[in-house]
Amino acid sequence: MNLMRLIAVFAAVLTIALPATAQEWTVKVQRQIALMQDYPRSAVMRGDEGVARIRVHVLSDGTIGDVDLIQKTGSGILDREAIRMPNRVKHIPPPPDGQPHMVEIAVQFRLGSD
Repeated sequence: MNLMRLIAVFAAVLTIALPATAQEWTVKVQRQIALMQDYPRSAVMRGDEGVARIRVHVLSDGTIGDVDLIQKTGSGILDREAIRMPNRVKHIPPPPDGQPHMVEIAVQFRLGSD
């Protein structure tokens, strides 16, 4: 696995209209989920790369609800990994307004040398 390098997991949520606390919460959730990324060994061996976009439904208590794949990578292995990532987060703080939120995240899978 030393040959692989994850270049970036970046957020794709338009936060311009959100209040500062909602923006901060969104960024925190995106970061927590991004830390859960793993590059499946089978995808590495096949040379699979791509960008998946997921939509994560966060319930009012901070529980992860549905996770939707809204853009495929072209690799079913990577798509499944992107969908699994949010459910690995141990704790997400509840949204600041106490209402359910949807957070969109772009997950980039890129192989490279370290």
